[in-house]
Amino acid sequence: MHRPSPSVLLAVLALAVGCDAGPELLQGPEALRGLDLPTTFDRVASEQGVPRELLLALAWHNTSFDPLDHGDKDMEHAPAYGWLGLSDDQVDQAAALTGLQVQDVQDDPLLNLWAGAALLSELAGPNAAPGAPGADWWPAVTGLAEFDEQWMRDEYALDVFTTIQEGLDVETANGESILFEGRDLPDLEDIDVEEGPMQEEGDFSGGGFGYPGRARYLPAASSNYTHSRSSRIRRIVLHTTEGSYEGAIGWFRNPSANVSAHYVLRRSDGQITQMVRDDQTAWHACSANSDTIGIEHEGRSSVASTWTPANIEASARLVGWLARRYDIPVDRSHIVGHGEVQPSYCAYRYDPGPHFPWAAYMKKVKYYKAHGWNAASTFKPAKIDFQLPKNGQQVGDPFVMQVKRKNAHHLSVYLGARRVKKNVRGGSPTMVIQPRGPGWKRLQVRAYRKDGTEAGRKTIRVRVRTSAVDVDPRARHIDGLDYALTSDLDGSAAYVRYWIQGGSVRDDLTNRLRAQPDDYLFVHGFSSEARRLLVARAYRSDDRLIGEGWRWVTPQDGPGPVVELSQVGADPLVGTTMRLHAEGNSRVAFVKYFVGGEVLQDTDSGESKALPPDFQIYADFDEPGAQVLQARAFDIAGNRRDTVNQTIHAPSLTLEVGWDRTGPRTYRFDADAPAGTERVLFYRGTQLLTDINTGQGFAPGQAFELEHQFATTGAATLSAVARDPVGNVLGAVSFTLAVE
Repeated sequence: MHRPSPSVLLAVLALAVGCDAGPELLQGPEALRGLDLPTTFDRVASEQGVPRELLLALAWHNTSFDPLDHGDKDMEHAPAYGWLGLSDDQVDQAAALTGLQVQDVQDDPLLNLWAGAALLSELAGPNAAPGAPGADWWPAVTGLAEFDEQWMRDEYALDVFTTIQEGLDVETANGESILFEGRDLPDLEDIDVEEGPMQEEGDFSGGGFGYPGRARYLPAASSNYTHSRSSRIRRIVLHTTEGSYEGAIGWFRNPSANVSAHYVLRRSDGQITQMVRDDQTAWHACSANSDTIGIEHEGRSSVASTWTPANIEASARLVGWLARRYDIPVDRSHIVGHGEVQPSYCAYRYDPGPHFPWAAYMKKVKYYKAHGWNAASTFKPAKIDFQLPKNGQQVGDPFVMQVKRKNAHHLSVYLGARRVKKNVRGGSPTMVIQPRGPGWKRLQVRAYRKDGTEAGRKTIRVRVRTSAVDVDPRARHIDGLDYALTSDLDGSAAYVRYWIQGGSVRDDLTNRLRAQPDDYLFVHGFSSEARRLLVARAYRSDDRLIGEGWRWVTPQDGPGPVVELSQVGADPLVGTTMRLHAEGNSRVAFVKYFVGGEVLQDTDSGESKALPPDFQIYADFDEPGAQVLQARAFDIAGNRRDTVNQTIHAPSLTLEVGWDRTGPRTYRFDADAPAGTERVLFYRGTQLLTDINTGQGFAPGQAFELEHQFATTGAATLSAVARDPVGNVLGAVSFTLAVE
């Protein structure tokens, strides 16, 4: 039974009269007294038929596991109660649903959790699976949000379900550990998340309006702030929301709140919403409002886990910009906590609380004030460009996705509300996306900096079609840079279309976009010898997509070489610098090295020509991992005569690990390792993982690849260690893998 309220009442009645309620009845909340917090949540979730991870994620977002017990309007959020932060209306509904007293649901955290879980179950309906926090529970979470606008309800739910997909490992204010592993939620990809307002790319107004690096400007209710300033901005006041990010935004937009702040920061990724212009007066610190800027940070002042690296980094960057813009000294007299400026006649506050890292924070603020918000080392918005697919296109199942990104350390990819890829690196990463099924899908890329703060996002919609045929595109050299594009099809298609690096291809001879049977031949002249992604899509006569395939192509120019070049190599030295070298015969006058079609220059001289005898230069690499290095040999007249392509592996500053599933319980791991690494070893606990192909217990060489088959499925906590030839540890990393 999904809605357990009748059983709850029977169980409570049975306890009251001292009879045996029977094993089929629920125990009731009083039987849970004295349990630790994780066990309490486990038991309540089980007895109320609510997924455990969902209940924990809601409590984390709403109260950070520190129960709210006040009904008075708080400075940072609407009236809320208990671990789940229930509103007045929700308390009434939950009490009526469970037969508990309203006052008990308000004042008793355990009864609040019990009743709140029952309300969540009621909102989900009888068909929602108790153990699966998927799409069935999305309406319950958006219903619990109680925001006026659908996009805010969806954003709140997406934050909650992203936590479930990411996993949670935090410590409560009482020192108890809350832990669960992330899980894939395939049916979330069919959720049509409504997009909220976001800052337009490059739209940085600055001036009195506010921080250029905000995600959006969303004004507070006009009755919640003063539309001018009576004093010059002299101080910055730091707050905690004591609730969720969306909750604070919604509260400041409520005309009856009588409170506001200039900025609100999200804990997970440092996203910033501005709600009051800098040249206006937010109502955030009573009589201290007139000369201050108020900044709200998502979380609870009593909980150390509030201060994530992204929360601190985004806040310090914002405060550094404000200090620079308004000439505010960076000291503890001018950058203060809410509790330090709250007058005695206002409600007691002590945020940002005892866990706020003031010393480290002030150092960051000083750095950002000195260097400016748009310095290369501090902040630049990410630029994301979908090369494949494009907005509105039909795609296969699976389909290939390629994006260009700039000013981002890594990416995450979402289909609907389902996160399908995380920690994607590379300047133009290419991914294979496996949808759950056909239909229109919301495809979103989110870009992050190394510190975890969000750098930007971009969303398109694609129509997934079930693949009925296998498409295998080929590129055959004709002459010079001219190639014949063909496709082998397992089945029939009315026509095939080709894309290279996201751009549609026309036949050079006929100017047609559609390649016809039998061999679906196109002639195409490449503009350079740079490596290119070739995508072929097969269609029926009614233009319905029936299959998709792809292949990497590296064109070769002209007839055979006149001069000879060989033994192209790249040796990691220190940091991200590599020594490039080659061997050539006496006809080679100089060599140039290219990656991605761009010529490399020597870090010392700036010269791109590598001269005999070893054709050596030292080059810095922005991106670690496998890359195609192209060496071009030139004669004395400057004519290019020979080309050699060599896959190299650029070093990483730290050890970073990626993986692909190659079969049941089988995964291929690869690592980007620091310079000087001879081998990378992978462990599960203390057990050394071995390669199923070689039997070796380490990943050798510059590729650092190891393919391993696990004995069982489920969550596996793994670690990797990079060692030099002597055995010294050059890097180590731990990660969790959901073995399937």
